[in-house]
Amino acid sequence: MGRRLKQVAPEADATLHAIGQALREGGHEVLFMPSGLDLPQRLAVEFVDLVFNLSTGVGGGSRQTLVPAMLEAMGVAFTGSIVWRAP
Repeated sequence: MGRRLKQVAPEADATLHAIGQALREGGHEVLFMPSGLDLPQRLAVEFVDLVFNLSTGVGGGSRQTLVPAMLEAMGVAFTGSIVWRAP
């Protein structure tokens, strides 16, 4: 059932795998990929149509914007949080 994620609380791990299973049952291929500063390099070697973003972030106070910012900069479609924009 995909790769096991490191440093994930057991209940979050169960949720991630349940979401992955539901997507597989819908006919989608699922790859678990932990967030990190090397995400662009890891995505460069995988062909992805969409990132189902459940990341809670990397780093400091604006950590929840990092993964969406990287995905947006790479032109990768994603769900979940967006990069904050001033009104």
